[in-house]
Amino acid sequence: MRLQSREMNPSSSNTAARSRDGRRRGNSPLRLVIAYAGIGITRITRCLPLGLARRLGKACGLLAYFVVPRLHRIGMDNLDQAYGDSLSRREKIRILKQTASNMGIVAAEFSRIPCIDKAFVRNHISIEGLEHIDRSRGALFIAAHYGNWEWLAPVLYTAGLPAAEVVRPLDHPALDAFVDRIRQSNGVITVKRDDAGLTLVGMLRQGYMVGILIDQNPRTAAAPVTFFDRPCWATAAPVIAALRARVPVHGVRAVRDAGGRYHFEITPPIPFEQTTDFRLGLVVNVQRCQDLLEQWVREHPGHWMWFHRRWRPRPALARKWDARSSD
Repeated sequence: MRLQSREMNPSSSNTAARSRDGRRRGNSPLRLVIAYAGIGITRITRCLPLGLARRLGKACGLLAYFVVPRLHRIGMDNLDQAYGDSLSRREKIRILKQTASNMGIVAAEFSRIPCIDKAFVRNHISIEGLEHIDRSRGALFIAAHYGNWEWLAPVLYTAGLPAAEVVRPLDHPALDAFVDRIRQSNGVITVKRDDAGLTLVGMLRQGYMVGILIDQNPRTAAAPVTFFDRPCWATAAPVIAALRARVPVHGVRAVRDAGGRYHFEITPPIPFEQTTDFRLGLVVNVQRCQDLLEQWVREHPGHWMWFHRRWRPRPALARKWDARSSD
């Protein structure tokens, strides 16, 4: 479930440039190997019992953590920024191992998306909060790379909701097509992030329940916020899209227990501040979305993907924001 907003409405030249760049990167030998390895692993895990597939995925995630120094470096830097000295180094390493394990499990479980039906949900998932959803109109669901984010949309679809998700195209065309087929295999509609602008708002107005991951560091269409009390940038897409379509925004997450069963939680609509100052309202409401994610991460830090530079400075965004503030 992914989206960032002025990429929701890019110029044709920028889109073409990104496409050319994506093809160049996707056709590199290393990315070619990664793409077909990913396809192969997904097919293997699909043939294994779910418990065995999860153990394999967990092992692969931990292996990646130990053999790719960048993961440990970025993850530890993020935990240092988030928790400072309130956690020991041993506790931070434990969280990073849990994060790596979770990413491996999510990868192994991805192949099960075509199997997600009502019987599968009864056996593996409990859902809380469906009563918060107004089924007479569309809604926007914010989520994070937390728990198993890939199962969110298909489980909502199985619960009887017209589900869609905004996705970032992968670099290699073959892997992107393979992954997209799986995501759409049980009725979920996927919308490519670069083409999501008017399409997203139109789908919300038509009654679709659209999911968006909002926990990463955006390059465009962002607002200044804090996350773990540290300044950073967050996508303004959920707020902008919801206001344009006049639909509620819910949070949704999947928490895995020790036995491998998931608990899906859907929050009541997030109350948005109504103000005549659009920019002030934007910051307040984007912050409320980020506060919800922070609460979730604090509850289960090992469920979140700490291997992304969440607090990376964005000088270009700061210049644009300051320039518009002075207008």
